Amino acid sequence: LSHPASIPSLVQTLSNQKEASMVRHEAAEALGSMGDEDGVEDVLKKFLNDPEQVVRESVVVALDMAEFEKGGEREYAIVPEAVRESIEV
Repeated sequence: LSHPASIPSLVQTLSNQKEASMVRHEAAEALGSMGDEDGVEDVLKKFLNDPEQVVRESVVVALDMAEFEKGGEREYAIVPEAVRESIEV
């Protein structure tokens, strides 16, 4: 939903090391999508050294998403022109 009211629950889920790593992954990425909200980046940075590899990698992606959200760009991942031309039919 990307609503700030969900941040505490997402932080709780990400913090719970007994939770499945893929659930924690989803929580990290959901937080990243709200990266323009105060404190989200700081919370994510706390998990850069998480014991679970998938969580660590998700936090890196989430921090990139957060940076994008703060920047106000229109598209997150722009496909280079050369690639677009090669896949057009």
